[in-house]
Amino acid sequence: MNDVIYTGSGTAYTESSVIRIIVSANVYQGLYEPWFFLSESFLLFKSAVQSRPIYKNTGDISVASKEEIITFLKKDFPQNKCIVQSVGEKFSRIKWPVSHDDLRPGGTVSGPSLMTAADVALYVAILGEIGIVPLAVTTNLNISFLRKPAPDKDLIAECRLIKLGRMLAIGDVFIFSEGSEQAVAHAVGTYAIPAQGQASQPGAS
Repeated sequence: MNDVIYTGSGTAYTESSVIRIIVSANVYQGLYEPWFFLSESFLLFKSAVQSRPIYKNTGDISVASKEEIITFLKKDFPQNKCIVQSVGEKFSRIKWPVSHDDLRPGGTVSGPSLMTAADVALYVAILGEIGIVPLAVTTNLNISFLRKPAPDKDLIAECRLIKLGRMLAIGDVFIFSEGSEQAVAHAVGTYAIPAQGQASQPGAS
Protein backbone atom coordinates (compact mmCIF):
# COMPACT_ATOMS: atom_id res chain seq x y z
CA MET A 1 0.00 0.00 0.00
CA ASN A 2 1.31 3.48 -0.87
CA ASP A 3 1.75 6.16 1.75
CA VAL A 4 -0.18 9.37 1.22
CA ILE A 5 1.55 12.59 0.26
CA TYR A 6 -0.20 15.70 1.57
CA THR A 7 0.19 18.79 -0.55
CA GLY A 8 0.01 22.35 0.73
CA SER A 9 -3.49 22.74 -0.70
CA GLY A 10 -4.73 19.77 1.30
CA THR A 11 -5.11 17.51 -1.75
CA ALA A 12 -3.74 14.01 -1.14
CA TYR A 13 -1.85 11.93 -3.70
CA THR A 14 -0.26 8.50 -3.42
CA GLU A 15 3.36 8.04 -4.46
CA SER A 16 2.32 5.98 -7.49
CA SER A 17 -0.07 8.70 -8.66
CA VAL A 18 2.68 11.33 -8.33
CA ILE A 19 4.90 9.23 -10.58
CA ARG A 20 2.06 8.74 -13.09
CA ILE A 21 1.50 12.51 -13.17
CA ILE A 22 5.21 13.11 -13.83
CA VAL A 23 5.24 10.48 -16.58
CA SER A 24 2.13 11.87 -18.27
CA ALA A 25 3.31 15.48 -18.08
CA ASN A 26 6.74 14.79 -19.52
CA VAL A 27 5.46 12.59 -22.35
CA TYR A 28 2.79 15.16 -23.21
CA GLN A 29 5.35 17.97 -23.32
CA GLY A 30 7.69 15.87 -25.45
CA LEU A 31 10.49 16.09 -22.91
CA TYR A 32 11.09 12.33 -22.91
CA GLU A 33 10.17 9.37 -25.05
CA PRO A 34 7.90 6.79 -23.33
CA TRP A 35 10.72 4.23 -23.22
CA PHE A 36 12.68 6.52 -20.88
CA PHE A 37 10.35 5.64 -18.03
CA LEU A 38 11.49 2.01 -18.15
CA SER A 39 15.14 3.02 -18.03
CA GLU A 40 17.52 2.69 -15.10
CA SER A 41 17.58 6.48 -14.62
CA PHE A 42 13.84 6.74 -14.10
CA LEU A 43 13.71 3.64 -11.90
CA LEU A 44 16.34 5.24 -9.65
CA PHE A 45 14.26 8.43 -9.56
CA LYS A 46 11.14 6.41 -8.69
CA SER A 47 12.99 4.71 -5.85
CA ALA A 48 14.18 8.07 -4.51
CA VAL A 49 10.65 9.47 -4.54
CA GLN A 50 9.26 6.47 -2.67
CA SER A 51 11.99 6.59 0.00
CA ARG A 52 11.98 10.38 0.48
CA PRO A 53 10.82 11.63 3.90
CA ILE A 54 7.39 13.23 3.50
CA TYR A 55 6.10 16.13 5.59
CA LYS A 56 2.70 14.94 6.81
CA ASN A 57 0.51 17.29 8.79
CA THR A 58 -1.66 14.58 10.30
CA GLY A 59 -2.28 16.22 13.66
CA ASP A 60 0.71 14.74 15.49
CA ILE A 61 3.08 17.64 14.72
CA SER A 62 4.09 19.67 17.74
CA VAL A 63 2.65 23.15 18.07
CA ALA A 64 3.41 25.85 20.62
CA SER A 65 0.84 27.83 22.56
CA LYS A 66 0.93 31.59 22.98
CA GLU A 67 2.13 31.17 26.58
CA GLU A 68 4.93 28.77 25.57
CA ILE A 69 6.13 31.16 22.88
CA ILE A 70 6.14 34.11 25.29
CA THR A 71 8.17 32.10 27.83
CA PHE A 72 10.64 31.01 25.15
CA LEU A 73 11.16 34.54 23.80
CA LYS A 74 11.75 35.94 27.29
CA LYS A 75 14.35 33.27 28.03
CA ASP A 76 16.24 33.05 24.73
CA PHE A 77 15.71 36.59 23.43
CA PRO A 78 15.77 38.84 26.53
CA GLN A 79 16.47 41.87 24.33
CA ASN A 80 13.22 41.35 22.46
CA LYS A 81 10.50 43.76 23.58
CA CYS A 82 7.59 42.51 21.47
CA ILE A 83 4.27 41.62 23.07
CA VAL A 84 2.66 38.50 21.61
CA GLN A 85 -1.05 39.31 21.35
CA SER A 86 -2.39 36.37 19.37
CA VAL A 87 -1.27 33.04 17.92
CA GLY A 88 -3.66 31.11 15.69
CA GLU A 89 -3.68 28.72 12.76
CA LYS A 90 -0.79 29.95 10.58
CA PHE A 91 -1.31 33.41 12.10
CA SER A 92 0.24 35.72 14.67
CA ARG A 93 -0.24 39.27 15.90
CA ILE A 94 2.41 41.09 17.89
CA LYS A 95 2.75 44.57 19.32
CA TRP A 96 6.07 46.40 19.12
CA PRO A 97 6.17 49.17 21.76
CA VAL A 98 7.63 52.26 20.11
CA SER A 99 10.15 54.17 22.21
CA HIS A 100 12.57 57.01 21.54
CA ASP A 101 15.14 54.43 20.38
CA ASP A 102 12.84 53.41 17.50
CA LEU A 103 12.52 56.91 16.05
CA ARG A 104 14.48 58.47 13.22
CA PRO A 105 14.87 62.04 11.94
CA GLY A 106 11.62 63.24 10.40
CA GLY A 107 9.44 62.23 13.32
CA THR A 108 8.70 58.63 12.36
CA VAL A 109 9.60 55.05 13.22
CA SER A 110 12.84 53.75 11.72
CA GLY A 111 13.03 51.06 9.06
CA PRO A 112 15.06 48.64 11.21
CA SER A 113 12.34 48.70 13.89
CA LEU A 114 9.68 47.91 11.28
CA MET A 115 11.77 45.06 9.89
CA THR A 116 12.35 43.65 13.37
CA ALA A 117 8.61 43.71 14.09
CA ALA A 118 7.95 41.86 10.82
CA ASP A 119 10.63 39.26 11.57
CA VAL A 120 9.33 38.60 15.08
CA ALA A 121 5.73 38.25 13.85
CA LEU A 122 6.86 35.71 11.25
CA TYR A 123 8.91 33.77 13.81
CA VAL A 124 5.98 33.63 16.24
CA ALA A 125 3.58 32.38 13.55
CA ILE A 126 6.02 29.62 12.60
CA LEU A 127 6.61 28.54 16.21
CA GLY A 128 2.85 28.34 16.61
CA GLU A 129 2.80 25.69 13.86
CA ILE A 130 5.99 23.67 14.40
CA GLY A 131 6.61 24.07 18.13
CA ILE A 132 9.56 25.70 19.89
CA VAL A 133 12.37 25.34 17.35
CA PRO A 134 15.17 27.79 18.23
CA LEU A 135 17.18 27.08 15.08
CA ALA A 136 14.45 28.14 12.66
CA VAL A 137 16.19 31.13 11.07
CA THR A 138 15.42 33.93 8.63
CA THR A 139 16.79 33.35 5.13
CA ASN A 140 15.08 36.24 3.35
CA LEU A 141 13.04 39.30 4.30
CA ASN A 142 11.69 41.81 1.78
CA ILE A 143 9.83 44.86 3.03
CA SER A 144 7.98 47.73 1.39
CA PHE A 145 7.47 50.93 3.37
CA LEU A 146 4.00 52.17 2.45
CA ARG A 147 3.45 55.27 4.57
CA LYS A 148 4.86 57.15 7.54
CA PRO A 149 4.25 55.39 10.89
CA ALA A 150 3.02 57.56 13.76
CA PRO A 151 5.91 58.24 16.18
CA ASP A 152 3.61 58.16 19.21
CA LYS A 153 1.85 54.87 18.38
CA ASP A 154 3.03 51.30 18.92
CA LEU A 155 3.41 49.01 15.92
CA ILE A 156 1.04 46.11 15.30
CA ALA A 157 2.38 43.36 13.03
CA GLU A 158 0.06 40.65 11.69
CA CYS A 159 1.51 37.61 9.96
CA ARG A 160 -0.16 34.89 7.91
CA LEU A 161 1.86 31.93 6.71
CA ILE A 162 1.32 31.36 3.01
CA LYS A 163 3.52 28.26 2.80
CA LEU A 164 4.62 25.81 5.48
CA GLY A 165 6.82 23.03 4.21
CA ARG A 166 9.25 20.54 5.65
CA MET A 167 12.27 22.81 5.16
CA LEU A 168 10.92 26.32 4.46
CA ALA A 169 8.15 28.57 5.71
CA ILE A 170 6.99 31.74 3.96
CA GLY A 171 4.89 34.42 5.59
CA ASP A 172 3.10 37.62 4.66
CA VAL A 173 3.26 40.44 7.24
CA PHE A 174 1.34 43.72 7.40
CA ILE A 175 2.38 46.35 9.92
CA PHE A 176 0.09 49.08 11.26
CA SER A 177 0.35 51.98 13.65
CA GLU A 178 -1.89 50.96 16.54
CA GLY A 179 -5.44 52.22 16.04
CA SER A 180 -5.08 52.65 12.27
CA GLU A 181 -6.42 50.34 9.57
CA GLN A 182 -3.92 51.56 6.97
CA ALA A 183 -0.76 49.47 6.74
CA VAL A 184 2.50 51.36 7.11
CA ALA A 185 4.61 48.48 5.77
CA HIS A 186 4.28 45.10 4.08
CA ALA A 187 6.87 42.33 4.31
CA VAL A 188 7.32 38.85 2.91
CA GLY A 189 9.80 36.61 4.69
CA THR A 190 11.23 33.11 4.43
CA TYR A 191 12.47 30.94 7.29
CA ALA A 192 14.57 27.79 7.07
CA ILE A 193 13.28 24.99 9.29
CA PRO A 194 16.08 22.74 10.63
CA ALA A 195 16.12 18.98 10.38
CA GLN A 196 14.41 17.21 13.24
CA GLY A 197 17.68 16.27 14.96
CA GLN A 198 18.77 19.92 15.10
CA ALA A 199 15.45 21.40 16.18
CA SER A 200 16.13 21.49 19.91
CA GLN A 201 19.65 22.91 19.80
CA PRO A 202 19.98 26.43 21.22
CA GLY A 203 20.20 29.23 18.71
CA ALA A 204 18.85 32.55 17.58
CA SER A 205 16.98 33.89 14.60
